[in-house]
Amino acid sequence: MDERERREIEIIETMRSIQGYFRKVRGACLPELCPINPPGAAS
Repeated sequence: MDERERREIEIIETMRSIQGYFRKVRGACLPELCPINPPGAAS
């Protein structure tokens, strides 16, 4: 695993935790914060 892959994984995990936070607070993901739904996300 090289440096770029590690950074991409870090960004993905950060986005997931941000999405989880907003889902808890608002009950849904705001489209402007996460325009792309990750695989496995409830549509």
